[in-house]
Amino acid sequence: MLIFIAIICFICAVAIGAWRQMCGIYEAKLPYNVPSAWRNGFFRIGSWIFVAVLSLIFAFIFSSWIYYSIGEFIGQFSFGVLLVTRWFFSMFLGGFPAIKKVDEFEKNYLDKD
Repeated sequence: MLIFIAIICFICAVAIGAWRQMCGIYEAKLPYNVPSAWRNGFFRIGSWIFVAVLSLIFAFIFSSWIYYSIGEFIGQFSFGVLLVTRWFFSMFLGGFPAIKKVDEFEKNYLDKD
């Protein structure tokens, strides 16, 4: 049951984290593409806290399982690895596609050639 909760936390954290990274890139490069909710400071901080809590729950459950199943050292080390893994998933699903869209926009509409 706990593994199921950890998987749900991971999926939600990745989805919201990817959206947050996409909004950050759009805010820097294409400010008119930023969703209006992103401009609200309360929403921005709240979504960061929500993603952080979900990520910590996911990493704690899985690293505890690894700690008791495989070994003490690997279980302790896996906590940080799982957090970084969640961050990379969000980056690949939200950050990189947003960067690609920004580059395509700049190439198509801002080229001086």
